Amino acid sequence: MKSPAWSLALLLLFASLMAGCSQQPVKTTENVVTYLEEAKPVSVQTAQTTAIRELLGGGIRPQGKVYTKTFTTVDIYDAPFTHITVTSPKKIGKIWQFAKKLKGDEWPKNKASSWGIAITGATEARTPVSQTEYGLETLQDIYETVKAMGGPGKFERIVAPLSTIFWLEHKDGSLWSTYTHEKISDEEYEQAKKMYDEILSGIDISESDELMTTAWAATPTLSATSVSADDGSYNLADFATLGTQATYQYSGSWTNPEARRGTLMGQGGFAQQTKYYARRGERWRVGACVGGYTTTDVIGCGPAAFSAMLAYHFKEKGEEVNGFKLGDPARYVTSPGIPFLGIPPRTVKAGDGKYETFLHFVTGPVGSQGVPRIVDYMGSCYFNGVATSGGAFSNGGKAFLENHAPDLSLAYSWSRGFSNPGSVGSKVDRLRYANNAKRPAVVLYPSRTFSFHFSFVQSWEARRRDYGLFVVPENTPNIRINMGDTFSGEVGVWSIY
Repeated sequence: MKSPAWSLALLLLFASLMAGCSQQPVKTTENVVTYLEEAKPVSVQTAQTTAIRELLGGGIRPQGKVYTKTFTTVDIYDAPFTHITVTSPKKIGKIWQFAKKLKGDEWPKNKASSWGIAITGATEARTPVSQTEYGLETLQDIYETVKAMGGPGKFERIVAPLSTIFWLEHKDGSLWSTYTHEKISDEEYEQAKKMYDEILSGIDISESDELMTTAWAATPTLSATSVSADDGSYNLADFATLGTQATYQYSGSWTNPEARRGTLMGQGGFAQQTKYYARRGERWRVGACVGGYTTTDVIGCGPAAFSAMLAYHFKEKGEEVNGFKLGDPARYVTSPGIPFLGIPPRTVKAGDGKYETFLHFVTGPVGSQGVPRIVDYMGSCYFNGVATSGGAFSNGGKAFLENHAPDLSLAYSWSRGFSNPGSVGSKVDRLRYANNAKRPAVVLYPSRTFSFHFSFVQSWEARRRDYGLFVVPENTPNIRINMGDTFSGEVGVWSIY
């Protein structure tokens, strides 16, 4: 079983309960479900041509053939949700036999090729493109789950609790996670349903219909003669005159490694272990999401990403944190003591400008329970990992800077559900500013672990008409996530300036 600890930022159970988020009553969703059920279907061919156009937009040459296979998912209410289209330069044939033979070394690492996966809308009420993937890792996960279920004969269909997270339905009705390859518990199902209901309750049908009409108008298709009926192949040359999926309004990438990856171990949200921060003998404790405290050896990807972003400003930009800049000599303070009680004056070290001292200040244990300082600011809690919401990251990060680095500020754009398409512009502003200033930016996005993850940004592309803001996270550089997708859950962009 894979461990979700490295990417656990926001468990669905606590998405509405974390600091900075207010839990709203869930409105009735029946009319929205009906809207999703009755929306105009998007054909498999459109899904496949869209997937190929996304590959071409990634830079592959329009030569030769590409073969396709598409799965169609449903949401928790059985409404059509997404198409998952697999592309390959080799014939696919029977999908399970094809998946069984994959080793993972057939495609170039983190680079566009004819090996890829695109997650696109199954109806015109859904986002045209939710995610693209270089390589076929998602297909490998699906196949491993099929094997865990008992083989292809036990597979019924794919159910998606969010647009980029997948469960497989067994013939007996049970649901299986494509990340853990294990059954989803009743509690996990109810948690996911609650999150999805919150997304649906925020949708204004008339506004959504207008948004999606505009978005799908920017998604041209090819004629039916472009597909070969017998093997599902397409000639890439047929796409050459159509260009990429949509015109890019803005785009950018981080070429300076420190700003692209942060300063802590070069990994941003991956560097979560105590060994990177704590002094010998120190132990971290974090409040459990449901009562009590627990001892942990991870700080969580949210606090780790913020610490790494701040470390860049301290180490690379010479900014002051806790009254010290990098390289400042040690300073000492003397307490007067209390003579009549026999307590003599005492001189103690107030700090210095060493990098290690900075790290310990940001992440060192505070209070009677020994909670890491930045975790305490963000109100993060423990549940199989340290969970932090976008609101908690925003509020905690702002408060930390106000108290300990007043010359710095936290700029951000954070949204959830139906607010995602409308906030693309503000997220683009945050990315453009950080990119132009060569300073790091952190994003929150849905991961395959049935949770959300904070990571530095490697590159990004914003489109004109289909509300697409595609971000390549540093921690998962084989995927391009659309932060304008209503059905992806919670997304955000943060930078310090």
